Amino acid sequence: MAGTALAYCPGPVAIVEDLALNAVVVPQVERLYRKLGCELTTAPYPGRRGVVAFNAHDVSGELFRLRLVEDSYETGFVRSAQPVLQAREAIWIQGSGTLSATSKIGYVIGRWWQEEYAQANADQFNFVKYSSSADLWMDYERHLLDGFLASDILVETELGKGDISEKPAMARLIRTSELYHYLGTEFSAFMADFSELLRQQSRAQ
Repeated sequence: MAGTALAYCPGPVAIVEDLALNAVVVPQVERLYRKLGCELTTAPYPGRRGVVAFNAHDVSGELFRLRLVEDSYETGFVRSAQPVLQAREAIWIQGSGTLSATSKIGYVIGRWWQEEYAQANADQFNFVKYSSSADLWMDYERHLLDGFLASDILVETELGKGDISEKPAMARLIRTSELYHYLGTEFSAFMADFSELLRQQSRAQ
């Protein structure tokens, strides 16, 4: 079991494996956990499997998700009072390129907002599915893609890692998304304290 009703500190929390945003969020959340006397343990899962693991009580919650995930939770949950991360989600293209109906736009399956956007706009662009971000970056660098769906934080992370050699241009801002930490209701006391630390951190910035 991920935890008991008497536990203050959460057990393992799910993350989406091989997601570049983990490198940004995990250290931030680790620091807050330590301030509360707890150690953050992450359990990587592909795509949406973290939701399944949470519903099955195999993990204590999920490190960060969009609020639209809540309809998929079949167990009681608490959400952080503030997002642990805000990100601008957009279509990014080669700096000299333009968007058109023939543009090949890559996205990674298992990323909810990307799947939904690609499905809703299939008549506007030629969307290309990828099972891993590594393959997407490779094809983008080889100019087999005109662009891709991603957040601004992900773009900066991949630039820093060298997976993208040149900074792409934001061709279309889709939305600014807020990512929240989720835990089972048995960790309500911890989440209340965690949320207070988030508020303090936000005021200090």
